Amino acid sequence: MKDRRSIDGKVLWLDPEAGAPTTSAAPSLAGDVEAEFCIVGGGFLGLWTALKLLAAKPDADIILLEAKTCGCGASGRNAGFAMTMWSKAASLTKRATVQDAARLAQASETALTEIAGFCAAEGIDCGFDMSGWLWTANAPAQVGSWESTVRAAESLGGSPFERVSAKDARERLGTDNVFGAVFEEKSAIVDPGRLVLGLRDAVARRGVRLFENSAVKSIDRAGQVVTTDAGSVRCRQLILATNAWLAELPELRRVIVPVSADAVATEPVPDFLDCNWRARESWTNSGTVVDFARPTGDRRVVFGRGAAAIAFRGQIDDRFFVNPPRTLELSTALVQQIPRLFGAAVTHSWSGPVDRTQDGLPIIGRLPGSRALFCAGFAGNGVGPSVVFAQMLASLALGLDDAWAASSYVGIPKYRFPPEPVRYVGALMIRGAVRRHMAASDQGRPSSRLTKRLAELGPTGLMKVK
Repeated sequence: MKDRRSIDGKVLWLDPEAGAPTTSAAPSLAGDVEAEFCIVGGGFLGLWTALKLLAAKPDADIILLEAKTCGCGASGRNAGFAMTMWSKAASLTKRATVQDAARLAQASETALTEIAGFCAAEGIDCGFDMSGWLWTANAPAQVGSWESTVRAAESLGGSPFERVSAKDARERLGTDNVFGAVFEEKSAIVDPGRLVLGLRDAVARRGVRLFENSAVKSIDRAGQVVTTDAGSVRCRQLILATNAWLAELPELRRVIVPVSADAVATEPVPDFLDCNWRARESWTNSGTVVDFARPTGDRRVVFGRGAAAIAFRGQIDDRFFVNPPRTLELSTALVQQIPRLFGAAVTHSWSGPVDRTQDGLPIIGRLPGSRALFCAGFAGNGVGPSVVFAQMLASLALGLDDAWAASSYVGIPKYRFPPEPVRYVGALMIRGAVRRHMAASDQGRPSSRLTKRLAELGPTGLMKVK
């Protein structure tokens, strides 16, 4: 490993030394202005929402405000998995009617084709590769954890998953630490930094007034006015698309919990990738807190793990961007999962905020007592689904009479996380229990009854505690 101080907080996708594009920041908001639509948040969701509004209403007058620069949050810090929502089929059926759940899952599949087509048309070189996704079992206890999801997907009219034997999965990924898997063909990998900057340029070319380094300090919900340090925007329709940062709002504090996910990237490892992982699938294991990995266009391996830092009262601090203790932990876990990468130098290590909900699905609707629209809660799977939820936001904002605006999915779920400080203290206890449960599972031994009961209280992941 390189000197840890030189790699901590260094995001592969945003690093010019690793080939990331550089761009000049848009101007900051200065003065009081008006617009038909004001979108707060310059990540995938906000940018796609602007594009969807313009597709439906080409003369739409749109202002987009970003606190720093577009892509500086989760959109530029994720692992670049462009996935569908089929892996959450069981949860979808609990949040919406069967018809609406099926529409969402199918639309999330179509969204990947839309991203590929948009990038081709706009000249966005983000390395889009429909290489598929392997949902793996990296411990015997994880085998078959996907079966309920496979059945739920089939009940919605989909059959995206193909079962893969342990032998085949090991050969495909170049590691013996796999005990079975299912494969989803319609799943892609991208360079999220290049994608978000490409979307940023696309909305600017279409006339959206983009202001960066313009953090919103207050929201007048009744008057649809947002205020920054140097100005304000009055609009007909306010759309809040800041994802994890929406947990700061009192109305949403008990339905969204910001946690961090952490990732490392190796130096280029062409010798390994020439002989292994040749189909370039992304993979995620079935742990309660998942590990994930993928190859990159410049022949590196990105490896990550979820649920490290936990926000108190929704406040996102520096731990959500730089988490030095996790660098060594992830570097060690990388070699445990893929032993053939022993000796490969880790060149980048970074963190990013993840907006978790109780069921791992986004929430979308209007803030209680307000006309302001919002969407958040992608739980690490926002690259692809953000296209679908941007369409829902656009339909709601335009008052369209379509299936998206009328979807039974729209609205804040009834569940609530406990109030602070109970939630924060409880989350720390649950996180510790989940880690102990995962360690016991990996070692083939049972967890204590208390550990198991606490771990069961965590938000839904790919695998339920059992």
